[in-house]
Amino acid sequence: MAIIDSISWQPPDNNALAYRYPEENLSTFTQLIVNESQEAVLFSKGQILGKFGPGKHTLSTENLPLLRNLFGIPFGGKNPFQSVVVFVNKSIPPTIPWITKKFNIYDPGYNARIPVISQGRFGIEVTNAECFLTEVVKTAKSFSVVDLSNVMWAELTMKLNSFVSKYMQTNRLSIMNISAYLEDISNFMKEPAAEFLERFGISLRSFNIDSIDVDETTEDGRK
Repeated sequence: MAIIDSISWQPPDNNALAYRYPEENLSTFTQLIVNESQEAVLFSKGQILGKFGPGKHTLSTENLPLLRNLFGIPFGGKNPFQSVVVFVNKSIPPTIPWITKKFNIYDPGYNARIPVISQGRFGIEVTNAECFLTEVVKTAKSFSVVDLSNVMWAELTMKLNSFVSKYMQTNRLSIMNISAYLEDISNFMKEPAAEFLERFGISLRSFNIDSIDVDETTEDGRK
């Protein structure tokens, strides 16, 4: 098979988080071009060969010393080897939407338990590409914000529901005046959300609640 001379990735949109380059036939003359806000990670034989930030890099034995151990490649010359190259888009604008499923809270204004939903926006940055790829992306050929939500949002929203309930109960807030406290609740929830995402190599840059409303799709909500 032909050896790839140059590798790069141009994300199709701001929602793209990771991309696995389809070709694996590289050489010590292959040029790796990493754009701003990106990081490229090379894997081979179950190991990480190296990580590269923005710039133009030649995949030589000097910056990939493991090539000598894994493939017996000597210094100099155009030597072929196989490696998986995965690009990570590290910074995502703070416009990623989120929405929770229905959860019940006690509302002192209505003196009853009512079903509510909350929604908002958040922004992230991948601060540990190796952890993000191995724990979240795994073997996916491409990975987007939607994929991220599918992988971890169910667990995270359970935590968010719990913290919304806790805040409202502690402060005896009613859904009737909750809009005045959205900024406070956002700040209250940001820390546990950040701790959860940090496990996956992701830093939470912003977190906002836009609304907490009665879920009127349910019978109890309509009542």
